[in-house]
Amino acid sequence: SLGLCSTHLAQQKRGKPLTAVGDASKASRTSLIRDDQGRKRCNKCQEWKAVDSFYKHPGTADGVYGICSLCVGYVARQTAYALPEGWIERRLEANAYRCPICLRGESEILKGAPKTKTPWAVDHDHSCCPGQKSCGKCVRDLICFRCNSMLGHSGDAPEVLESAAQYLKNFIANP
Repeated sequence: SLGLCSTHLAQQKRGKPLTAVGDASKASRTSLIRDDQGRKRCNKCQEWKAVDSFYKHPGTADGVYGICSLCVGYVARQTAYALPEGWIERRLEANAYRCPICLRGESEILKGAPKTKTPWAVDHDHSCCPGQKSCGKCVRDLICFRCNSMLGHSGDAPEVLESAAQYLKNFIANP
């Protein structure tokens, strides 16, 4: 297995025959198909997106991943937080594609954000599972990345957030 690229390692693990790099059959793969605007279709969300919405991958026929970077982020979150299949989509629908804290919609959250950045963060109780991974039992909801940062900077302490709210109310009342 030494000296094999990630594609050939995956083929070897699955017991598949190794295909030659630059094989002519790659030209007919769906990963090379583009629409009339030069966009590529994500294999996960099935949306047509600009090629710069996909991470680069030199081991693929067209040089980019088959799923868009937003979907890559969702798959990574699903794995890191031990989420059941479809949890992210169900939470987005239940929250009407709005952050349950700031109530901003997805299009508003995405304004100014890089195309490759997913606007949603999985909020979980850090006292149960500190860090970026979770057991899945301490997951609270899907919130926007700004609100997730706010909760993180507060140390998930309600009294800190209440104090911050009171500070702002006092400042607005007495500038």
